[in-house]
Amino acid sequence: INQSLFAMESMLDELVEKTGLDPFEVRRQNMYVLGDSTHTGQYLGSSVGAQLTLDACRRAFEEEWPTYKAMERPGYRIGYGMAGAMKNVGAGKGKIDDSGATFLLKEDGRVELRVSVVDMGQAIRTTMAQLAAQATGISFDQFDVISQDTGLTHPHRSASGQRQTLVSGNAVVMAGKQFRDRIFELVGQWSAKKPEEMAIIKNEVRTQWTQYVVEETLFTLSQVWERAADEGIDVTAEAVYLAPQTWPLSDKEARSEEH
Repeated sequence: INQSLFAMESMLDELVEKTGLDPFEVRRQNMYVLGDSTHTGQYLGSSVGAQLTLDACRRAFEEEWPTYKAMERPGYRIGYGMAGAMKNVGAGKGKIDDSGATFLLKEDGRVELRVSVVDMGQAIRTTMAQLAAQATGISFDQFDVISQDTGLTHPHRSASGQRQTLVSGNAVVMAGKQFRDRIFELVGQWSAKKPEEMAIIKNEVRTQWTQYVVEETLFTLSQVWERAADEGIDVTAEAVYLAPQTWPLSDKEARSEEH
């Protein structure tokens, strides 16, 4: 939990100050690596990136620090600090961790994004819209996010904390790519263009500029909706993401190296 890590990192800073140890190296020596087991007995067989992350941060710091250090002047000092943390990004403990997302193109060209999340002050609705924009190419401000409505969103088993970025975020990315591809499929039928020749830029479907092709607008999103509606088509896509399986802490066999 990050609150306790704050205290731990503060004590490490005091240790470093009193001993003269390198603040990066003292943390590096105490980080988990691939093949370690946690104090609860969980074998870490994949996704153990603490040292790699720390090393990348150190390289970036050493590159940037001289620029900031040079800004010091009488009465004005610049310092630096660093800290590390480890946090789970899913429910774990054998629980089913899932979420869903639905994209629906509306008459005005805006996109309704229904996603199984609850905003508890962590700006998760903003995060979902950002992921949707990245997955589709549609402008961030074109999304109308609907969450916390069990009558409209996918049922799922938990909507707590940071897991929503991983689990609900993956659902949004998956559904967003399907939604983009569905638009390309329809526009391709109407304009004799291939999906790889098109891109969505803000609220328009355009041909991608190449050495031989001049970029042009094929359809706006509102025009896509209008043409699809005339043909009785709802432009929509949905996806459900199920996080990788985990096991209860009491299941020692499942937590062994073989698993």
